[in-house]
Amino acid sequence: MISKIVSGGQTGADRAALDIAIELGIPCGGWVPKGRLDENGAIPDIYPGMVEAPDAEPDTRTALNIKDSDATLILSHGDLFGGSKFTASTAEQADKPWLHVNLARLSVPEAVREVTRWLAATRPATLNVAGPRSSDDPVIYAKTKRILEAVLMDMKPPSNDPVLGGDLFAVVLARRDAALANFRHWDQVRWLVPYWYCVLATAVG
Repeated sequence: MISKIVSGGQTGADRAALDIAIELGIPCGGWVPKGRLDENGAIPDIYPGMVEAPDAEPDTRTALNIKDSDATLILSHGDLFGGSKFTASTAEQADKPWLHVNLARLSVPEAVREVTRWLAATRPATLNVAGPRSSDDPVIYAKTKRILEAVLMDMKPPSNDPVLGGDLFAVVLARRDAALANFRHWDQVRWLVPYWYCVLATAVG
């Protein structure tokens, strides 16, 4: 069971990890560059547990987050570069478990399954999350948040509500996204209510 999520506080994947942790009530924090800076300026004060590194060099806070965590998850669209590549090499040198999820090759449900399996095998208490900043990958924030939400919900203790457990959550999430993608087609709007009724009724049954 993950008890804490950390990141470097940068825009993009880092920030998505902090936001979903806050939303789900999971403690979060991490090392950030001296001055508490991201690519847009100061990291907002709404993020608790952020500690300034000894200097403003991003690599310093990256190494500290890897050192203080049990495993590192890196998400990107395509091959790693820049800070994300440094994160992978630093985790490797530190002999810490790490996983790169290439979203150019995996769909969201596939990524959810891969991350869930990896976390079940590594069982980290503190998870470090990294990836590109928003200016390098404008959609990495949304993708990272969706994946982490599904993974963390799947790892929660079993609920009496069967709709909230296991792989079913990822399936329903994917079907929801497909329905929303088609919402612009007016002729399909009238099918949304029976569609969701059927999905949930089938899941419960």
